[in-house]
Amino acid sequence: MDYRLHVFRIVAEELNFTKAAKLLNISQPAVTRHIAQLEEYYATPLFLRQKSGITLTAAGHKLLEYALQIEHLDQQVTQAIRSRQHIISGTLRLAASLTVSECLLPGWLIESRRKYPGLRFSVTTGNTDEIIGSLLASKIDLGVIEGDCYRHDIKTEFIQQDEIICVAAVHHQLARAGSLSLAQLKKWPLTVREPGSGTRQVVESALQKRGVKFHDLNLEFELNNSQAIKQIAISGHCLAFMPRATIHEELQTGKLVHIKIPQLKITRAFQFIYPAGPKPTGSVRAFMELVKNPRP
Repeated sequence: MDYRLHVFRIVAEELNFTKAAKLLNISQPAVTRHIAQLEEYYATPLFLRQKSGITLTAAGHKLLEYALQIEHLDQQVTQAIRSRQHIISGTLRLAASLTVSECLLPGWLIESRRKYPGLRFSVTTGNTDEIIGSLLASKIDLGVIEGDCYRHDIKTEFIQQDEIICVAAVHHQLARAGSLSLAQLKKWPLTVREPGSGTRQVVESALQKRGVKFHDLNLEFELNNSQAIKQIAISGHCLAFMPRATIHEELQTGKLVHIKIPQLKITRAFQFIYPAGPKPTGSVRAFMELVKNPRP
């Protein structure tokens, strides 16, 4: 990949020549020279320079779009060639949902480092919508989401199944009964994940199939942090829908109780997502196979 395009991408993302120079570990005049060469080559300004700072021109936005794609393709070529030589190395850009990041990812990373010492990871966490956006913008090589993705430009591969259950604190009024109906569910304060979360989408879909609309529930809090939701549930203030994988310890120790809803069973799949087209190769495929076929 043309190094000038790499410099341009960093400047375009930071919108600051000084910050870009520090990230690239080169001088600011060198950054300025690379951008000037690109603007001369394309015969058009790529940045608007104002007293308040710089912004991308229309041509700059278009070049950034292609620069991201070129950089992604360059990495794919490198991975494909190295995979033929049985070399799994480099940096894998990975984004995972909150549940996966908290419960599954640490084990996957440890096993990957054991098996592939030359492989490094750049990991971000986000909800399903955010991860899909990062993938389409070529900011990541691979995503792990909860639930479904029906986009034609994205492929999915199943990893494993999970269950989402309704829970309450051990001292909650419902704890002794251990169950409630869907009609009763509407009456109790409830803490849920934020819109865009895979967990929320799965819960909302399951309830809708049983004739319960999400806005009819008594939604006390909508949070993007499963640990916060867990603590609120433990306090006894609210019921919560949580993935069983995230509360195994709390169920074992009795801090939380599974409140069964006979008419409702919520399951969802953890899935890899990657751009439509050829299947991933190299380090991406190696990591996927390691996760899907764990060591006994």
